[in-house]
Order: sequence, then structure tokens, then C-alpha cells
Amino acid sequence: MLQQRVIIQMKALARRARLASASGQPLECKLSPEESAALAEAIDEALAEDQAWFWSESWQAGERASEVDLVAGRYQDFDTMEDMLRDLGQTS
Repeated sequence: MLQQRVIIQMKALARRARLASASGQPLECKLSPEESAALAEAIDEALAEDQAWFWSESWQAGERASEVDLVAGRYQDFDTMEDMLRDLGQTS
């Protein structure tokens, strides 16, 4: 149960960090020992060799750009995958 709670806290921290980055604001926080351990584990997993592409500068630039778009409300929700593909012009 503690591990699940820490994971939820780490996801919340990640979201705060992305929003701070997108808005150009610094992120300041204090972590409990459990949160620090969970963060260290998440970083280790994220830096796994098969995930290296995600951390490339070009991919991270795209991540930052998409966060700015999300914060600015520049996105569209679709009810179905078919609706999305139709909007992209990939189906008739």
C-alpha cells in the first residue's frame, strides 16, 4: 500500500514538474525518504537502455512543445479512434 501511495505521489510530482516547465516556472518541492527512493527508482527505470530514445534532446523538445500546447488548450478530444483518424484524413 505504501508503494502504491508513493507511486501516485511521484506521478503527481511529474505532472507538476511538466506544468512548471511548460509555464516557465521553477518547481520547488521537498520529498520524504520514501518519495526520494521512489524517484530514484523511477529515474533508473527511465534511463534503461530500451528507453534512451525518450531522453534524446529532439524527443524532449517535442515533449516540452506538447506540454505547452496542453497548458494553452491546443488539443482536441475524440470519442473514438475512427473520429480521430477521420480528422487526420486517414479514413473516409
